[in-house]
Amino acid sequence: MIAKKAILACCITLSPLTGAAQTLPEIARLHGGSANSMIDIDSPLSKPVDLFAQADLVVHGRVTSVNTRLNADQTIVITEYKVTPFKAFKERRTEGVPRPGMVEDIVVQRSGGNLVTPDGLHLSTTVNIFPDSEAFRVGEEVLLFLTYDADSRSYRFTSGEFGAYRLRNGMAMLMTANAAQRRNDPPLTSAALFAELTRMR
Repeated sequence: MIAKKAILACCITLSPLTGAAQTLPEIARLHGGSANSMIDIDSPLSKPVDLFAQADLVVHGRVTSVNTRLNADQTIVITEYKVTPFKAFKERRTEGVPRPGMVEDIVVQRSGGNLVTPDGLHLSTTVNIFPDSEAFRVGEEVLLFLTYDADSRSYRFTSGEFGAYRLRNGMAMLMTANAAQRRNDPPLTSAALFAELTRMR
């Protein structure tokens, strides 16, 4: 289970009138047009066999769009990846999967990101396990272990940073350097990872 601790912060000291219940846009308007929220996540160390057992969907695909937006209560920024699947290694039936064997474009959400509102406010959420510099970009080939979230009708990475790989030059690498360091795995080819997942089916 992922333990979360959310802290609301700004670049300057907040006044007593600025409570945690305020939205990021409200805080930004009070403090020079910028606001940031921070989330600290401690993900359990998980290997592919663990991830495969937990995931609703294990999919190889390509990131076709990346968008950021505020969550429903406007307290954090969310990044949404649209992914076009090439192959599903596992499909646990959910309302997000139309029928067995048929995986359409999917939306994957994670906390964190930056956005500028139409009225010029700069809003961001910093997440310790998802540095912006290592975020997925449009066009990247990925292998994802995903858990379906019925409330948002989208997917989330299973076990945080351990549920997301980027595939590049025939190699499979965890999405972030910190996750790779924590797991301390030897280099792994995409073909070897795919073969391992096929054996798990």
